[in-house]
Amino acid sequence: ESTLVASLTTPPALFPNAVEAESPEGWAGIQAYYRDMEERLRALPGVQHVAAANQMPFVGGWSAPPTTIETMDGPVETTLHFATVTPSWFETMEIPLVAGRLLTQDDRAQSEPVTVISQTLANRIAPGESPLGLRIRRESHRADGDPPWFTIVGIVGDVRYRLNYDPMGMAYLPVAQQPASMNNWVIRSGSDPISLFASVRRVAEEKNPDGSPYLRPLSDEIGGSYAMVSARFSAIFLGSLGVLAGLLAVMGVYGVLAYLVQLRSREIGIQLAMGAEKTRVLRAFLRRGLVMAGIGMGAGTLMALGLGRLMESELFGIQPRDPATFLFAGALMVVAILAASYFPARRAAGLDPVDILKGE
Repeated sequence: ESTLVASLTTPPALFPNAVEAESPEGWAGIQAYYRDMEERLRALPGVQHVAAANQMPFVGGWSAPPTTIETMDGPVETTLHFATVTPSWFETMEIPLVAGRLLTQDDRAQSEPVTVISQTLANRIAPGESPLGLRIRRESHRADGDPPWFTIVGIVGDVRYRLNYDPMGMAYLPVAQQPASMNNWVIRSGSDPISLFASVRRVAEEKNPDGSPYLRPLSDEIGGSYAMVSARFSAIFLGSLGVLAGLLAVMGVYGVLAYLVQLRSREIGIQLAMGAEKTRVLRAFLRRGLVMAGIGMGAGTLMALGLGRLMESELFGIQPRDPATFLFAGALMVVAILAASYFPARRAAGLDPVDILKGE
């Protein structure tokens, strides 16, 4: 399954000014445009889910207008991130429902204003309790009077709008009840998203000939985000330092063992002359290499555990104390150390006792 992101410009004629857009007559035309656009996109071959929002993760921008929130301790004035979405937004973006219900087509302009909030916001306004039934109000100017109260009817999972930011407290408003320019469309299909470019572009240009749709796979949007680019650079830079440190460690073990072979060549020659098996000499030096590796990895593991929290902001999808990562890194170093230990050990086992004793 693949996901396409389309930035489709809403015809300017639908938004002559903010006052008319928020009037019942002006807003009815805008909603009809969005409904028709959604139906046309959903009718395209292979398309499974379609949704739109005024703001979406990784695409850019978020708003935090002054807000009044009902909490268990009474109304609180704060700022809050809002997103106006179509009812199919949560299914399309695979955002799970935690409690209550999602937005539906029945949430119309004439019905009670409702909102769905994120888990982070739910924990903030009603820690340990259910916030369902509490209300939220955006303190923004409206031509027709005071702003409405939106009743919380559902809680959904958290969404990161930026990978390098913690999930924000969010309130999702239905497009039928909150005027907004829904320029961000998400289209999920069972095929390559690039194959939908031509058909999506055709639909967009039919609805708005003056617009210039911008289409790209969601994976490209995420991969090209500042957080991913920054994280990728950090990973490459730190990974390169790690590889360099590993090479230095391997070279150090090789140099130490090679030096020990040179210092103990007479002792090794006497042992071989007296009948010691070459495999025994080989195992002895390999054992020394493993001991050195064990000491180094033990100290390195302790340092990694202590400094892991400093790297937490650069990690995504993995914990700073991930056991699999530690085991893999340790196994890789053991293999490298064994390889570095083998050649000095083989040289020690291959010494000719006669040549050594003659040299003395």
